Amino acid sequence: MLDRYGHENQLGGFVAAARSEEDVELVSTLRAWAWACGRVEQPAFDCVKDELLKRVEDAGRIDGVLLALHGSMVTDQLDDPEGELLDALRRQLGETPLVATFDLHANMTALKVKSLTALVGYHTSPHTDLFETGRKAGTILFSTIRGNVRPRIAWRKISMITPAESHNTMKGPFKDLMDMVGGIERQEGVVSASLFAVQPWLDIQELGWSSVVVTDDDQNKGEQLAESLSQSAWRARRSFLVDRIPVRRAIEETGKIDGGPVVFCDSADSTNAESPGDSTFVLPLCLRPASTIQHWFPSEIPSL
Repeated sequence: MLDRYGHENQLGGFVAAARSEEDVELVSTLRAWAWACGRVEQPAFDCVKDELLKRVEDAGRIDGVLLALHGSMVTDQLDDPEGELLDALRRQLGETPLVATFDLHANMTALKVKSLTALVGYHTSPHTDLFETGRKAGTILFSTIRGNVRPRIAWRKISMITPAESHNTMKGPFKDLMDMVGGIERQEGVVSASLFAVQPWLDIQELGWSSVVVTDDDQNKGEQLAESLSQSAWRARRSFLVDRIPVRRAIEETGKIDGGPVVFCDSADSTNAESPGDSTFVLPLCLRPASTIQHWFPSEIPSL
């Protein structure tokens, strides 16, 4: 795993952080990956979970654990399987430091936070800082092991979800918020700061944005900063709204366009978020004469 994937993404960041330290030996465990999709079948998750726990146990005496997670997995039986995984690891590891990285669209939960020593989220969407995020997490873990920092996690759950089309950290309201996150992270005593915009298509109980601030043994400061960040996100909530065009109207509008090409984008089938791009729902509608469109959009489906 280290040989094949240890030069890129979060794992590459873990390796880079280890190389900057003395007397660090990395032991690989398990790497699992899948397309963005629906709920994972419980037996598949159980298999991965059990295998990871076994490999951690087989590693013998260890000083710390680094995990690269997405954070928005769900199964057909669990709303928070990654929280369950971290909880199982925590019970197996005892007080051994456990640090994880998360996608900016992770759904942070009480169980995840409770189980971790520290956590780090991406600061970019589109995601371009995976390597840097991994290196930051590795640095935090090694500093914790050496006793140079004592991470304390403060977090706030924000009762909001926003359209993924506005989750661009290079412009607009999300850029302003992530600039704030960067400013918090540069403050003295702050180990890391993250803002999680969550996958808006999830249908689970503990859903919503989250702000997280990890400090060096200063819980009060972390709580204040996490609260301030969450309030800023809440105030900006309406600026994340977008005007999406219903499919029927979009097809009708193409008749008014002189020339082309015309591109239809199914926003939920987002290839730049690793979805397969195989949704063909719009295609048969485009191939039918405009006079038959009404037949394909019955009144009993108001969402269209």
